[in-house]
Amino acid sequence: MLFLVFLEAKSYVILEIFFSVLDESFYKFYLLTASVIETLCILLLLYLVNKKSLFTSFKISYRYLLIGLALGASYVFVQQPLNKVYNVIFNDDKAIVFDFISADISIWKALAIVVFIPLAEELFFRGYIQNGLNKHIKPLFAVILSSFLFAIIHFPFIGLFYPDSEFFILDFHLTYIACFGGLISALLYHKSKSFIPSIVFHMSWNLGVILV
Repeated sequence: MLFLVFLEAKSYVILEIFFSVLDESFYKFYLLTASVIETLCILLLLYLVNKKSLFTSFKISYRYLLIGLALGASYVFVQQPLNKVYNVIFNDDKAIVFDFISADISIWKALAIVVFIPLAEELFFRGYIQNGLNKHIKPLFAVILSSFLFAIIHFPFIGLFYPDSEFFILDFHLTYIACFGGLISALLYHKSKSFIPSIVFHMSWNLGVILV
């Protein structure tokens, strides 16, 4: 909940700055600016909590790094059968279309989506949440609970306040897909004891979503 509040507060403040102080042409840098600030804040949080032990979690395990890269690239396509299961469970007709055409987004937005948002989320949910849970509960439950919490932040809560909006659709689809992605990421962190494989997984997953 604190993470969600932080996200909303940060977004509101940055939006106010962009609209009130800066020229409208700077709006294309909004998501990148927000995600960089988010990453820096989470790094500071982890440093304050873990001190020097923070840096040991950035060790590179090339085996798990390659596994994370492969899983991230393939998860884009795994979403298709997961989507079919979702439609059966929720009696919905969600469709995932692969057109293999790069999304029409700016390089600045793509940089935020592919680099800084995955970096911030993985540092928080693996380095702070999952690592913290490991100190109090069994690793298996830490993996499951951190994956669930990761999925929760992808629920469109704003849709609760705008139930008739066509932009904020209130459903569990993104939350459902994110839950499985979070589970893979949590397992990578658990097995490798490093942030790097889960970050690489998340980055390649997001890049795949943009490309296909």
